[in-house]
Amino acid sequence: MYAHLRDDGEKQPLLSHLENVAELASCFAAKFRFPNTGELLGLLHDLGKASEAFQAYLLSATGRLDQDADDYVDAQKLKGKIDHSTAGAQWCWFNDSAGPQKLIDPLCRQIIALCLCSHHSGLIDSLKPDGSCVFSARMDKSEDKTHRTEVLQSMGPEFVGRVSSLLVEQVIPELRQRVAGLAKSSSNNCRAKQSEARISSPFCAGCGIPECRVANPLWHLYVGLLTRLLFSCLLDADRIDSADFDNPDNTRVRSCVPTDWLLLINRLENHLTAVAATANRSELAESASSINRIRNEISAHCLARSKDPRGIFTLTVPTGGGKTLAGLRFAIQHAAHHKMARVINVIPYTSIIDQNARVARNILEREEPFGTVVLEHHSNIEPELETWQSRLLSENWDAPIIYTTMVQFLESLFGGGTRGARRMHRLANSVIVFDEIQTLPLKCVHLFCNAVNFLVRECDATVVLCTATQPLLGKLPHPHLGALALSPENEIMPEVEHLYRSLKRVEIVNRTRPQGWSAAEVAELATQECKDKGSCLVIVNTKKWARRVYEECSGSGVEYLFHLSTSLCPAHRLEHLEVIRERLKHNRCFPEARKPVLCVSTQLIEAGVDVDFASVVRFVAGLDSIVQAAGRCNRNGLDSSGVVHIVNPLNEDLGRLPEIKEGRDQSLRILGEVEREAAFDGDLLGPAVMERYFEYFFFNRSGEMAYQIKSEEAERDDTLLNILSCNPKNTGSTGKVPALRQSFATAGRLFEVIDGHARGIIVPYGQGRTIINSLCRQNDPATQRRLLRQAQLYTVNVFPEMMRKLYDQHAVHEIRKDSGVFYLTDGYYDNNFGLSVEPVGAAAPCMV
Repeated sequence: MYAHLRDDGEKQPLLSHLENVAELASCFAAKFRFPNTGELLGLLHDLGKASEAFQAYLLSATGRLDQDADDYVDAQKLKGKIDHSTAGAQWCWFNDSAGPQKLIDPLCRQIIALCLCSHHSGLIDSLKPDGSCVFSARMDKSEDKTHRTEVLQSMGPEFVGRVSSLLVEQVIPELRQRVAGLAKSSSNNCRAKQSEARISSPFCAGCGIPECRVANPLWHLYVGLLTRLLFSCLLDADRIDSADFDNPDNTRVRSCVPTDWLLLINRLENHLTAVAATANRSELAESASSINRIRNEISAHCLARSKDPRGIFTLTVPTGGGKTLAGLRFAIQHAAHHKMARVINVIPYTSIIDQNARVARNILEREEPFGTVVLEHHSNIEPELETWQSRLLSENWDAPIIYTTMVQFLESLFGGGTRGARRMHRLANSVIVFDEIQTLPLKCVHLFCNAVNFLVRECDATVVLCTATQPLLGKLPHPHLGALALSPENEIMPEVEHLYRSLKRVEIVNRTRPQGWSAAEVAELATQECKDKGSCLVIVNTKKWARRVYEECSGSGVEYLFHLSTSLCPAHRLEHLEVIRERLKHNRCFPEARKPVLCVSTQLIEAGVDVDFASVVRFVAGLDSIVQAAGRCNRNGLDSSGVVHIVNPLNEDLGRLPEIKEGRDQSLRILGEVEREAAFDGDLLGPAVMERYFEYFFFNRSGEMAYQIKSEEAERDDTLLNILSCNPKNTGSTGKVPALRQSFATAGRLFEVIDGHARGIIVPYGQGRTIINSLCRQNDPATQRRLLRQAQLYTVNVFPEMMRKLYDQHAVHEIRKDSGVFYLTDGYYDNNFGLSVEPVGAAAPCMV
């Protein structure tokens, strides 16, 4: 019996595949103390392949069936219709060899069975939105389709005895203890009274189903996360072994030894020492010495706290305080101290990933091959195709230092399909650093908080929340829906208020006015600031305004004028930023020969991008955004004080950007209060003002934090938080159903971190054109993987409406049919504004 058939005719024995996957899954699951469950999942996942029907299909798939022609034809008719994932699930679900069972045991068997029957599709719904039980229907599937009895006989009594013993003697007890323990872990943030009685929970308030009674709804959410975590181990193990059989050379690049944290620590510490020495020798050292001293103190505090027990930490540091490297120092030292697997840096914008990953790679990845120490993963151009080629192309975060986006992080926890879920187990026993945590999408707040609590309490992870503007994730309006367990002891930095006063380098000037500012008036202010101070950064809320202000500035005579937005590919933005930094540095060093630098950008530049302008003009937005914008002004304290001008644009349309609109409205409210209330001392940059802002912002939009979904999407108005927990509004919850009630597949289909699914398009800018041509010609999966990694720097994310316009213009094409990888034709990429839906020059197709 065989599991896979390679193109060269080599066959992988089924038992070898099951054993390999069991070993890998057991290793992955051992990180959160489920080695036996991982082993059982691996042994059972492809049990259905032992059927005669599947073996006939497998061998006939390439015309190698050693039977007569009629058998070959019959086998071909079965192509794609042979269920090989349900047999193992059914065996586990209906297994009664354990004798008298505890009430929790069926739930344990259901967790295993759900993982097994879902390993090609992504986790299936237990309850569909209409109330029907998908899981029960799958378990009741007839034997003539699942071949359960046949495959058990084919595998033999020794195999059946092994898995039976494993299930009854090790897996059920292993799961039983932890699942029961989840009640305690999840109850800390639930106001529902914990007792033997089944009482109505505030989680279910207003659901209109009086029969729904749960003592702790978040327990259901935790059980769902545990199910997905085990599912992740099985997925990754299966994909790795399948890909390695198809291409044995893959094994050479697998990470198979623990990370040498001491080596990475030495590299980072040597770098920090060299930076400090350089700063002391610098001609600018005298004026910047105070800030350098404070940055060193911040880094020292991170080093000291890295020996603390695992848990949730906050790192609240003003912009320009050096928290990126300080946070990395904490993370690597903490990982080494606790023998953890990896450090995962979660960053909101790809522009910051490009910058931070490059810095980390220059420090930590010296002699090793590119990407083996520091791995970036933030592209969505890789298609989710169930083929060995796409499994090879898929990233599974198998590196010591990962840089990824909040989108990818949340997709690994809540997204549909298998690509994101495959990576979830890599979060266990890891240090997860969230940079600029204030950018967390509001609709995901409760899902995020619950997931972080789960990862820390159940998966031995450590989480660090880094920002200058710490959101109140421990003080949410509805903590019973999930809030972080935070206290003052969680903060790494002592005396945060004093730190903000010490690092204050700018003044914020409120220049809003009733009539608003036109684009021409904004441009006039910016160009005047350039002439007076040498440089100015204008940060706007929309791409439309960025282009309008840029065009108004283009006739001002400013020699170094730049435009930045996400319509430019990362490589293009990096080039602009490099020139900007060089010109700003030149102006600082040679003021007598300075030439004004003016940049007009969307908000992508304000969170973590290392630039230092003398002046900033910021369109009014959320106060957290204003404070982040201030961090791009007089960043290194080389001027006595920088100025940030807050302006309100005339007739700005934020209808499609509700979070920015709400932030703007609350900031206008705060601006008035700061002017009136003496307690704030007129300082918009202090933590007390920020806390007041988030109280207003969170209270006004607290109803959106559980991820609202509409009736046309899921049969009823509901929340993703509900359907991933006890699913109280689902009519099926009132009947006799298995213990898992979640609508996993429905939630995965509806979950989008950013509204409107964006698709990555490779653009013909710089090396992007060469990459497009190579991808169009190239069929080798290993080469495709290398090219797709390179293509991340030449990719622009496009939302459906713009995608349709590009299709209508015949401006976008697929690399090859059904590849899922798209590229932009020449003539639709502007050197100033990036991707365009209108022709910007003579269009010429890529030479394929």
